[in-house]
Amino acid sequence: AIPAWQDSPLFSGQDKALLQYTDELTLNVRARAETFAALGGFLSEQEVVELSITVGFYTMVSRILDIMQVELADPAGQAKNHVPPLPG
Repeated sequence: AIPAWQDSPLFSGQDKALLQYTDELTLNVRARAETFAALGGFLSEQEVVELSITVGFYTMVSRILDIMQVELADPAGQAKNHVPPLPG
């Protein structure tokens, strides 16, 4: 997640439209019609499909990591939420 991207001058209007779409797909599964329409101003239909698939793949990976209780290391190299290995 990128905090406060909506108000950042570092992102262009197109960047913000992409981030809005990504956030909506990730949080709500579907994007609002106006968010989807904003992409049409600068992405082809194929590019929108590719973006949607990419967001979906990353969402799937994060869910599988969570389901499998994979440990994630923090920047200091310490494991967060240590879960012991499954027996057997």
